[in-house]
Amino acid sequence: MSAVTVKCKHGPAYTHCNESTPYPGRGNVSSQEVNDSLNLHLGLPKNPRDIIVLRKICKILSDVFSMFEVRAMNTLEMVPLRWRQLVGIKAWKLFLFFHKKLLHNSTGIHKDA
Repeated sequence: MSAVTVKCKHGPAYTHCNESTPYPGRGNVSSQEVNDSLNLHLGLPKNPRDIIVLRKICKILSDVFSMFEVRAMNTLEMVPLRWRQLVGIKAWKLFLFFHKKLLHNSTGIHKDA
């Protein structure tokens, strides 16, 4: 097996397989071709981990929201469970309604949901 260890700027190293023999269960497709076909950045043109400004913005937002998250969870725990369930069910129905109306067939939610 032929593999290359790739070191990332902002993350752990990973092994990139470039084996030329057929990949099991994929017919005559090699591991290299399978790797190349994977959408590892969710269709983004650049790797978001390599954009330093974006990483800093995400870190700041994470720190700011974490201060409020603890207080919000403590407050939420004071509300009776049944009330939280009712609010959650109503919010889901409202979300699903708008999701189906605005996104139509471009969503993964089945039409019968």
